[in-house]
Amino acid sequence: MQQKAFSALEWSYSQLRDNETKLLFLLCGMVLDKNTIFINDLLKYSFGLDMFENVDTLSEAQDRLHSLVDCLKDACLLLDGDDSQHAKMHDLVRDVALSIASKEQQVFSLAYGNDLKEWPREDFLKNCTKISLPFCTVPELPTKFQCPKLEMFLFHNYQSEPKVPNSFFEEMKELKVLVLTKLSELSLPPSLHSLTNLHTLCLDGCSNLGENDIVLVGRLSNLEVLSLKSLSFHKLPKEIGQLTCLRLLDLSHCSNLEVIPPNVISSLSRLEELNMKESFDKWKAEGVTAGEERNASVSELKHLSQLTTLNVHVPDASLLPANLFSSKLESFIISIGSGWSIYNLRSDVSKMLKLGLTRNQLDESLKMLVKKSEDVCLTFLEDDDDANNINMIPELDGGEGFPQMKHLDIQRTPSIKHVIESTHLNSSSHPPCFLNLESLSLSSLINLESICYFQPRIESFGKLRIIEVDNCPRLRNLFPVHVAKYIFLHLQELEVKSCGIMEEILVEEKEDNNFDIDQVTFPIECFQLQSLKLSSLPQLVCFSSESNMAATSMQLFNWKVVFPNLKELSIYDLSKLTSIWSSSRLSATHDHRLDNFRNLREVEIKKCTNLKYVFSASVARGLEQLVKLRVESCKAIKEIIAKEEDDQNQELILEFMFPKLQTLQLLRLPQLRKFYPGMYTSKWPSLDYPVIFGCEKIETFAAHISTFHHTSTTPFFFIEKDSFPKLTVMSFSGKEILYGPLPPAKCFPTLTDLNLSCVHFTSADFPFASLDKLPYLQKMTVYRAFYKVLFMEQQTPKGQINNGGDFAALAYLRLFKLPKPVYLSDANKSNSNSSSHSHRAADDHRPLVLFPNLEALKVEECRRLKNLQSSAISFHNLTYLSIHLCDGMRYLFTDSIAATGLNQLTTLRVQSCKRMTEIVSTTRRDGDGDEDPPAASAAAAAGGSITILSRLKDLSLTNLPSLSGFCSRNSMLNVKLPSLETLSVSECCLEMKISPDGTLIVTLDPTNQAQGLGQIAEEGEEQDDEKIVRD
Repeated sequence: MQQKAFSALEWSYSQLRDNETKLLFLLCGMVLDKNTIFINDLLKYSFGLDMFENVDTLSEAQDRLHSLVDCLKDACLLLDGDDSQHAKMHDLVRDVALSIASKEQQVFSLAYGNDLKEWPREDFLKNCTKISLPFCTVPELPTKFQCPKLEMFLFHNYQSEPKVPNSFFEEMKELKVLVLTKLSELSLPPSLHSLTNLHTLCLDGCSNLGENDIVLVGRLSNLEVLSLKSLSFHKLPKEIGQLTCLRLLDLSHCSNLEVIPPNVISSLSRLEELNMKESFDKWKAEGVTAGEERNASVSELKHLSQLTTLNVHVPDASLLPANLFSSKLESFIISIGSGWSIYNLRSDVSKMLKLGLTRNQLDESLKMLVKKSEDVCLTFLEDDDDANNINMIPELDGGEGFPQMKHLDIQRTPSIKHVIESTHLNSSSHPPCFLNLESLSLSSLINLESICYFQPRIESFGKLRIIEVDNCPRLRNLFPVHVAKYIFLHLQELEVKSCGIMEEILVEEKEDNNFDIDQVTFPIECFQLQSLKLSSLPQLVCFSSESNMAATSMQLFNWKVVFPNLKELSIYDLSKLTSIWSSSRLSATHDHRLDNFRNLREVEIKKCTNLKYVFSASVARGLEQLVKLRVESCKAIKEIIAKEEDDQNQELILEFMFPKLQTLQLLRLPQLRKFYPGMYTSKWPSLDYPVIFGCEKIETFAAHISTFHHTSTTPFFFIEKDSFPKLTVMSFSGKEILYGPLPPAKCFPTLTDLNLSCVHFTSADFPFASLDKLPYLQKMTVYRAFYKVLFMEQQTPKGQINNGGDFAALAYLRLFKLPKPVYLSDANKSNSNSSSHSHRAADDHRPLVLFPNLEALKVEECRRLKNLQSSAISFHNLTYLSIHLCDGMRYLFTDSIAATGLNQLTTLRVQSCKRMTEIVSTTRRDGDGDEDPPAASAAAAAGGSITILSRLKDLSLTNLPSLSGFCSRNSMLNVKLPSLETLSVSECCLEMKISPDGTLIVTLDPTNQAQGLGQIAEEGEEQDDEKIVRD
C-alpha cells in the first residue's frame, strides 16, 4: 500500500507545471521543521539559490514563491499551515521529496531529528549539491569539507553541537546558502571569508556569536540575505555597512542590540527588507550627543530607496524627520511612540501601523501609511498649542473611507468626540467608510459621545465582526438602530465595559438633520453574534429600550433585538439591571423569543446587585445547548428561574431539561432560596460538579418531586431519580443546605466527592444525618466551618452486621479550618463517662464504626482539636496521615491505637503544632476513649520495647517546639518502627535517629526545648474564630 502511494506521489511530482515548481517542492522536503515550513525562511533560501527566473527583487520573488506554494497545494503536495506564514507537508510526501532530490540533484538530507552516524563517502560529497540536517545529531565535522559543488548547507542544532574547524569552508567555493541556526556554542571560523559566492547567510539563534564573529560576515561582499534573528550581541559592527549588495537584513528578536553605528543602515542602499521586530529601538536624533556613544538616526531610513518591507519601532515620535516613509512600502509593521504591545500582532495582515503622537507630528507620509494599512492603532496626544482638540479621523481619511483597513484600535485620544462625523460620508458620490473593517476597538476615549454622528452609507462597516468598547465615560449608546440594522448583520463579538453613563446599546433616535430615518422593521436580527459581554455599566438597563416602558420595568433583552446564534453571554456589574428576560408570558406576536437564545452555551452573571432572577421560564426551557452557568455576587437574586407572572395554573409541573450543562456555579447569592418557585422537575444528564457557595438561605439541596406538598423545608431542586446520572462531585456552603433527608441514594448513583463548608454561621451543626444518604462517597472535604461536633456515634441494632454504615466507601477525608471541634466525634465524651459504658454493655447495641475503609486523613488548622482518638472512627486501613497547624493537640493517639489500630499506616507528617509534646501517648487520659490499660505498660515496667506503626515508612516532624519525644511520657520505653525508611525532623527541640534494628533513638536539647516552651502562649487560644475560617 505504501509503495503505491509512493509511486502516486512521484507521478504527481512529474506532472508539476515547470522546473521552478519542482525545485521548490524538493526544497520544501529538505527544510521541514517537523512537518512545518516557514514561508519567510523558504524565501531566504530560494532567493539565495537563484531559483526564480526573471525575478529581480525580493518582492517579485515573494509573489512568485506564494504562487508556487499555491500550485503545490493544488497538487496536494503541500497542506495549509496554521496561518498564511506557514505550510505543512505530510511525512510520506517528505520522504518522496527527499528520495527524488537524492536521485536527481545529488542531495544529502535527513528527516527532522534523525541521527547521522557517519558522514557520506568523499566521492559522494564531491558531487553533492545540497546538505540538509534539520535538528539532527551529527558526528565530528571534518577539518575540510571537500564539497566543490555544494550550493546549500543547512544544519540546525538538536543535541550534539560539533565545533566548526577553522578551515571547514575552504573547499565550498560554490556555496550560495549557509544556514547554521540554534547552535548555542557556535563561533564562526576564519574560512568563512572563502565563501565568495554566498548569497544567503542565516545564523538565527546562535546566541554565542559576538561582535567579532559578525565582523567576519562584513567581508562577504556578494551577500544578499543576512538573517541574525535572536542573537545576543550588543553592537552591530560597522563592517555590516560594507554589504552593499544586501537585499534583506533580519535583526528581529535581538533584544540586547543597543548600538548601531551611524551610517551603517544608510550604506545598505539596495536593502529591500529590514526587520527589527523586538530589537533595536535606541534611535538618536541627527548629530552627535556629547558623552554618549554615537548611534543610528531614524532618518537613515530615508536613504533606503528600494525598501518595500519594514518592521521598526521608534519610541519617541519627536525623532521622526518629515515625511520619512516612502510610498514604495508594501509590507510594514511600524510602531511610533511608547506603550504599544509588541506581541499583539495578527498573522492575517501585512500592513500594521501603531501611532502614538500629536497632531503636529502627523505628516503626509504617515497619513499615506494610515490609508494603506490593514491594521491601525491610534493614540493622538494633545498638542500644547492646540486647544481645540480637532478630531484627526476625518483628516486621516481624506474622503476615501479607509478601504484597506481591517482592524482599527483607537486609544487614549481626548480629541475624539465621534469616530464618523463628516457629512461627506453620507453622500452617494463618496465611497462607503470602513468597507472592509473586521474589528473596531475604542478604549479610554474620555470625550467620545458617539461612534456615528452622521449616518454613513448602508454599505459601511459591512464586514465588521468584532466591536470592543472600554472606558468611554461620555458614551450613552453604541449605535442608532437605523445604523445597527446593517452593522449587526455580520457582527460576531460585542464587548462593552466601563462606560459610566451608557443607558442602552442601541438607541431609537428621533428624526433630525444627522440621520435619514427610514422605517425600521423590528426585531433587529443579529444572526452572527456569538459572544456578548457587558461589564461595569452602572446605568445600563436594556439592550434597546421600549419607548413606553419605565426603566425600572425594563429587561436587558426584549422583542426588539434577537440573537438566534448567541453562544456566550457575560454580564458583570450592571447595578441597575433588574431582569435579563421578561417573566411575562409571551404573546403570539413575540413568540420568536422562544428560539432567541437556544444556542447559548455559556452564561456568566456577576455583581448585578438589583437582579431578581436569571432566566424566565420560557427562555430556560429552551437552553438545550447550555454547557456552563455561573452566577456570582448578585445579592437580590431569589430564584434562578422566575415563574411567569400570568401563570395561574398552580398544579402544572414544568420540566427543565439541561442536557449539556456540565458546570453549575452559584456563588455568594445571599437571598437565593429556590431554583424555581413553582412545581417542577429538573434533569441534568451531563452535570458532574455543581458548586453552591455562600447561598445561606438555601435549606435543602434537593428533594423528590413527590414531596412537594408536604416537605418541611424548602428544597433548592425538585428532582426525580434520574435527574443527576453523572454527578460525581458536589461543593456546598450554607447553614442547612444538607439538613433533612436527601432524596434516595439512587438519585445520586455516581456521587463520589463532597466538599462541604459553612462560612456564614457560627453555631451550625454538622449535617451528619443527611450524609448517610450518600453511600458511594469516596472523598470528603469539610472546610471553613464552625461545626462543634463532626461525627456522631451511632449504634448497630442486634443481629445487624457492622459494615461501616453508609460511609463504607469513604477513602479520603480532609478537615480544614474548623476552629470549634475538640474531638472528632461525640463518642470521646461519652466514653469518658462510666455510666454510659455500663448502659451500653447492658444493651444489645454495638457502636457503628465509621469510615472502615479510610486510607488518607488530612487535618489542617483545627486549633481546638485535642487528638485523633475516637471509638466511632476506624483507622485500620489508614495509610496516609497529615496534621498541620493543630495547636490544641498534645498527642495524636494512645499507644494501643498505634500498636493495633494503625497497621496499614505508611506515611505520617506532623507540622506546626505548637503544643504537641508526643506523637503517641503511653499514659491514659480522660476522654481518650481507651478503656484498656495502655499497651506499653508491661513493656515499660520491664524496661523493654514496643513495636508500633509496624508499616510506617515515611515519618516527617516539622516545627514542633514542645515535642519532647515520640512516646515521651514513659522514658523507659524503647519504640520500634521496623519499616521506617525516611525520617525527617526539623525545627524541633530534639533529634531522632533510627537504629539498624528499627529502634527510635531520641536526643533532647534542653536549651532549645526551654526556649521553645517559653514561646507557647495561652493567649492565642482565644483568637478570632471567624478570622481563621474566612481568611
